[in-house]
Amino acid sequence: LLERIAAPTSTVAVRFSEGAADAVLSVDFVYFEQVLLHLVANARDAMGPCGQVCLVIDTEELEAPLQTTRTGMLPPGAYVTVAVKDTGVGMTTAVLEHAFEPFFTTKAQDKGTGLGLPTVFGVLKLHDAAITVESEAGKGSSFIVHWPMHSRIAPSESPRVERGQPPRLPDQGKPTVLVVDDEPFLLALSKRLLERIGCHAMIAASGAEAIRIAKENKAIDLIVTDVRMPGMTGIEMVDALIKQGIDLPVLFVSGQLDAPIPTDWPSPVGRRFLGKPYTIEQLKGEVFELAGLMAERVGA
Repeated sequence: LLERIAAPTSTVAVRFSEGAADAVLSVDFVYFEQVLLHLVANARDAMGPCGQVCLVIDTEELEAPLQTTRTGMLPPGAYVTVAVKDTGVGMTTAVLEHAFEPFFTTKAQDKGTGLGLPTVFGVLKLHDAAITVESEAGKGSSFIVHWPMHSRIAPSESPRVERGQPPRLPDQGKPTVLVVDDEPFLLALSKRLLERIGCHAMIAASGAEAIRIAKENKAIDLIVTDVRMPGMTGIEMVDALIKQGIDLPVLFVSGQLDAPIPTDWPSPVGRRFLGKPYTIEQLKGEVFELAGLMAERVGA
């Protein structure tokens, strides 16, 4: 994961402090990855073409409660800290006050949805974790995530885990899902989530690419697509597929809960909507229900 975060550019530096390597967290790998990718993506965007992001993994022992940012008081105890520090534009106090609100963003309209930090906030609350933020306009930002430490293990007891291969949930058949999103980080996360729940996942970064893939691959069982994408929206993509005789179940996803989903398509297959951010359990329920509808239609 750390290699992948730093992969395309040398602007991301990763550092482990002494003693952090033997710390154990009780957290789903996909959620942990989601938090890191959102924070690193925000840091990169804040820097523009210059600057550096530093990702520091450390441990801490709190002897007194710690006031955190938007996540309340953190009780005393042992924690693993993941700090994402950048040398970017920073935030004013006014911006920081709203940073974790859904759809709040200082980015251009086509550069961000304002859902990264709210998603991080939701994951942390789910795991009794917290975040502290230090930032000043023109002087960069520091986001420090405090994960409750589960235990420590001796190096000889460390389990061997294949990098990038988290344990799967029980197999319930493997539907093939085409996931479509114009945001590279969200596309990668969606692919991992779908693989985590037991699916074969294919990806497309645009509506046009999704149409090409769907025409070339007859084994696709359903499509998971963002609603609003530049160039061709998810709705326009599905409409184009239907006109070409490709009628698949579709799970539309969007951070805007009022996203308009057509209900008048002459289609016997499922059309569902799932608001972002969503849990892995919600995604699993929707995907397997839609895949089941497709299986019933084929078997009829």
